[in-house]
Amino acid sequence: MPDKITSTRLAAICGVSQGTVDRALNGRPGIKEETRRRILQKAEELGYVKDMRASGLVRGASWLIGLVLFDLRNEYFAQLASVVEARARALGYTVVLLLTDRDPARERDSVRRLCGLGADGILLCPAGRGEAYEQWLRGLRVPLVTVGNRLSGFPHAGVWEEAAMGDAVRYAAGRDYRRLVYVYTAKEQESRVNIDAQRRRYEGFRAAAAALPRLETHVVAQPDYIPAVRALIGASTARTALLFPSDYQALHMLLALREEGVPVPARVGVMGFDDIDMLRYLSERLTTVGCSIDRIGAAAVDAVVHGPPPPGRGPGRGAGGGRGPAGPAGGGGGARGAPGGGGGGGAAPPPGGGGAPPPPVLPHKIIPGATL
Repeated sequence: MPDKITSTRLAAICGVSQGTVDRALNGRPGIKEETRRRILQKAEELGYVKDMRASGLVRGASWLIGLVLFDLRNEYFAQLASVVEARARALGYTVVLLLTDRDPARERDSVRRLCGLGADGILLCPAGRGEAYEQWLRGLRVPLVTVGNRLSGFPHAGVWEEAAMGDAVRYAAGRDYRRLVYVYTAKEQESRVNIDAQRRRYEGFRAAAAALPRLETHVVAQPDYIPAVRALIGASTARTALLFPSDYQALHMLLALREEGVPVPARVGVMGFDDIDMLRYLSERLTTVGCSIDRIGAAAVDAVVHGPPPPGRGPGRGAGGGRGPAGPAGGGGGARGAPGGGGGGGAAPPPGGGGAPPPPVLPHKIIPGATL
């Protein structure tokens, strides 16, 4: 077996110093471009692979970011994972993905495993909740940013859920629908797992609908929601808009309506939430609330690496600007000696509650389609 090509051997072969090789391999200034190209070409020819473990020991970092999601069956999470991996790779990090199937015990074990691997930070869509769990996470002293559901006091990357669903209600009302039906199937899980994002969307619906008293509103909370929605549609001849907290649920309902010959959107309108990629490949574009999943994924990585942006700034490099994960929630700076932004995050206030939502909050927009 041939000897492993190290940076020291590469320097000797190229006839340059170790420092010059380091600058070439890591894209640092201080050497001629011709020298850089020659070193990189020779490294490629010899099959040089950077030893991330050794680099981590020198820099006090593992170059690993943990990503903990429910599953990949839902395209939202699959798309988010793809974006996170691409953004992390661009910053020099490797992503370790663990799936929890919405099981809080499995989630806790996943976080523990990532800490055992020395992950520099964790992106978490939490199923767990409560003060005891949040305190346990803080005690790990590992930078953590939430996506999807929030946890109190931790930086979060996402949209302002209440405002986004409120805009959906007003959009539907403006298209001459007299009845609004909101499907809130997560309600029955509330006693067992974190449903923060779903709850916030429901609260946004409720607040916006209350400001439009001329509308007749209904909420369907049954997990098997299609029969219940059918019954509501059949109980009135008024034009009815169905609002869903996810595109998947909206698509399932749309299929059922088409099979039954219900005119969409003339009789019944359907609106989703998230704007997942697969919608672009459907012959009939679903009307939905666009949440910019790509921006959420990139912002989450940036927040865990650089720290969340200060108030008034969009997602991106934190105040410290240094490379290295953000400090734990409530901490001051970047982890493992790297500068970064502050704690930030937390829950956005409900509409009408006063004040603006905390950063990083990403923009949403209504995506018009053929179904509402």
